[in-house]
Amino acid sequence: MEQKIPCLRDGRAEQLNTRLLVPGDVILLMGGAQVPADVEWVEVSCVCVWYVCLVYVVCMCV
Repeated sequence: MEQKIPCLRDGRAEQLNTRLLVPGDVILLMGGAQVPADVEWVEVSCVCVWYVCLVYVVCMCV
């Protein structure tokens, strides 16, 4: 299944396939969204990250 995400590329807003993301794209994440790649946070108001290790589940809120 193809995953698309709101993205700013070359100053234009687009819905891009996550496989087509390149360095320099700015992705727009909303609550419940999955991060499709390694990202650098530009701006954030509140974030809660859930990740699962082989042994335990951790929730980190910033």
